[in-house]
Amino acid sequence: MAGLPGRSRSPCSPGIPAPGELDAYAQAGVDRVIVTPWRSSRTAEEDLRAYAAHVALGG
Repeated sequence: MAGLPGRSRSPCSPGIPAPGELDAYAQAGVDRVIVTPWRSSRTAEEDLRAYAAHVALGG
């Protein structure tokens, strides 16, 4: 990934990344990924908590 010196790129992964996808990003040197792991605004909080627990962020 080409970019400006000293800047990182943050890929956007709509939905829930596939198993191993976050590890692949990390191995490529990506330090943050933007995800949207909710199905609708009504379930956003619950879905986000479930995703955080799934990737071991707590919640």
